[in-house]
Amino acid sequence: MGKVGLVFGLLAVLLAQKRPLKKNPSSGPARDTAGWRAAAPPFVRAVGLFTQGLYEESAEYFSRAAELAPNSPAIHHYLARLAYHQGDYIRMLTHAEKAYREDPNSLWVALGYVAALELNNQAAQALTVLDRLSQAFPTESEVAWRLAEAYRRLGKWEKADAWYRRLQHLGGSYEEVIRARVQMWIEAGELGRALAIVDSALAVWPSHEVYWELQARLHELGRNFPALIRTVQRLLDLDPANSTAWAIVLAYPELFEETWGDEGWERYLNSYLVPAEVKYALLRQVDFLEEEDYYATLRTLLQQAPTAEGWNLYARYWSARGAWDSAAWGWKQALLEDSLKLSGYAPYLYALWRLGGGDSLAREVERALDAYPGQGFLLLWQGVSLAQRKAWKEALGAFRRGWPLLPKPADTALMQVALYYQACAEAASGALAASTAEQLEKLFHPSVGKALLTVMSLRHGLPEGVVNAPLPSEVPSPYREWIHMWVALRAQRPEEARRAASVADTAAVLPLEMWEDIFTRLGPSLLGAAYHRWRARAEKQYPLASLWRSLP
Repeated sequence: MGKVGLVFGLLAVLLAQKRPLKKNPSSGPARDTAGWRAAAPPFVRAVGLFTQGLYEESAEYFSRAAELAPNSPAIHHYLARLAYHQGDYIRMLTHAEKAYREDPNSLWVALGYVAALELNNQAAQALTVLDRLSQAFPTESEVAWRLAEAYRRLGKWEKADAWYRRLQHLGGSYEEVIRARVQMWIEAGELGRALAIVDSALAVWPSHEVYWELQARLHELGRNFPALIRTVQRLLDLDPANSTAWAIVLAYPELFEETWGDEGWERYLNSYLVPAEVKYALLRQVDFLEEEDYYATLRTLLQQAPTAEGWNLYARYWSARGAWDSAAWGWKQALLEDSLKLSGYAPYLYALWRLGGGDSLAREVERALDAYPGQGFLLLWQGVSLAQRKAWKEALGAFRRGWPLLPKPADTALMQVALYYQACAEAASGALAASTAEQLEKLFHPSVGKALLTVMSLRHGLPEGVVNAPLPSEVPSPYREWIHMWVALRAQRPEEARRAASVADTAAVLPLEMWEDIFTRLGPSLLGAAYHRWRARAEKQYPLASLWRSLP
C-alpha cells in the first residue's frame, strides 16, 4: 500500500454524481446541473472505456465531458487518473488539484490529490492535505496509512511509526502494518527495533507463521545463525511445508547439516507433509544419502509426485554412470511433465546423440524446432543430425544459422559435438576451413583435436597440408589406432588395418564413426569372427544409430 497505483485502485467507485446545491441562490448550480446532464453520456462512455484499460480511446470522451461540465470534480478526478496512466504527472496534478478545489470534502478526491502531489515531489504540501484529512476523518484507516507512508518516505521514522501504531487501532490489517513497521526499521538500519516489534507480535500470537518468518529473515539479515536455526526449526514445527523456512534451509544447507544430522534430513524426506518440490531440492543440494538410498528415495518420490525436476534428477543420476538410455528416458519424461521448458531439450538431445542419434535424434530435433524456431542450439543439433545422415550441404547450412544464435556462455559439450560434425561436413565437401580446424583444436585437447583433423583428412582424401601442424607424438587411444587403420587402408594394407582395429578394440569407448569405418571398410570377410562380436558391442553402445540398418 501507499503506492499511487493502489490509491487509484481505491478510486474505482464511480463519482459521477451531482454535487449538492450551494446555499447561494444563484444561477450557477442550475447551469452546472444542466452542464452535468449534458456531460453524463460522454462521461459514462469514457469511464466504460477507461475501466477496460482503453485509456487513449477514453481520452476523447473525457475531454468532451469536461467541455460540457468544466467544474465537475468527478470528471477532473478521472482526467487525473488518465494522465497518470499516460505518464503525464504534471497534467495529473492540474486535474487532481481542480477536482480537490471543487470538492475538498471528498476523501478519495483528496487522496488522489495527495498522490499527484507526491508524484510531483511536493511532499510538504501533500502532508498538509493529509493532516487536514486526518482531522476531518480521524477514524479513516487509509488516511493514517498514507500519513505513515509519507513520513516514512521522508525518513521521519518515529512519526511514521506513531501513525502505523495508530493504524493498528483503527482496524487496519494488523499483519500488514507489522510488515510495514518491520520493513521501515530495516530501512532505518534499526534491526533491534524491528525484532522488538516481531517479538511483541509473537508474544500475542505465538503460532503466527508470518511473524516467525519475519523473525527468521531478521536473524538472517543480522547474521545471527544460531537464532536463525532455532526460528526455522520452530517454523517447520508449525508447518513442515513452510516455503520461507525451506528457502532458508536450502540457502544455508551446511548450517542445518550439522544441526540435524542424517536422521533429521531423512525425517523430512519421509514426511508426507513436506512438499515434493522441497524434497527434490534437498536431493539436489544436500549430500546426506548413500548412493543406494538416494536412488531408492528418488524412485519413491517419482512414484508419489512425478515432476520435471524429479525426472531431471533421475536422468542426471544415470548420465553420471554412463547409462545414457536410462538418462534419455528420464529427460524425455521431464519434457512430458513440462514441455514448455526449452532448457530441458539440451541434455535430452545430447543423451540421444550419445546413443547414436539416428532417426530418434532427427525426429526430436525437428519437433523441438517446430515449437521453438530459431533457437541456436537446436539448429546446431539439426546440423549434427543432418551430418550423421551425410546430408553435408544441408548440415553446413544449419551450422551457419545456428552459431550466431547460440547464447553465451554456451555448453562446451554441445560446441564440441557441433564443431566436430561441422568439420566432418566441410571435409566431406572437400574444403575444411582453417578457422574450423583452429576452433576444433581449441575446444578439444590439442592432441585429440589434431588426431580428429588427421582422421577427417584421411577419411575424405583431402590433400596434404589441411592439418596445419604435425601430429603430436602422444596421440591417445583410440584415435591413434584410427589413424593407423586409415593410413594402412590408404596404402592398401588391409591386414595391417585389421590389426590396428584389433588394438582399438581394447579401448573403453570408440566413436560411432570409427565403428562405421571398421565395419564398412574392413567388413565381415576380413574381420571374421570379430565382426559379430564387435558389432554386438557397438550396437549396444549406439542402439539408435542408423548404421545398423545398412550393415550385413
